Amino acid sequence: VHIVLYDGDVPVATCCFRPGSDGAPADIRRVAVVGERRGESLGAMIVGEAERQIAALGCRDVVISSQVRAVGFYENLGYSTFGDEYLEDGQPHIR
Repeated sequence: VHIVLYDGDVPVATCCFRPGSDGAPADIRRVAVVGERRGESLGAMIVGEAERQIAALGCRDVVISSQVRAVGFYENLGYSTFGDEYLEDGQPHIR
């Protein structure tokens, strides 16, 4: 599922998620905010919308694959890291 946040006709933030099945957690990925719009809580808004849609599908748990440099953003939303860092698209990530 892809979610896009628009300001008028202009997309300013996006993310996607895969719903969990058979008790597996949902997986939020590819959270992005247009550079000049960062700091406006758009990332928190788009993650919150993903969480609402995930809950509406009956999923209770969420996992996020984050670039290591963005960990603080997700920690501010109540998430915590687990596991080891890994490379995805040439960037260090962590769950």
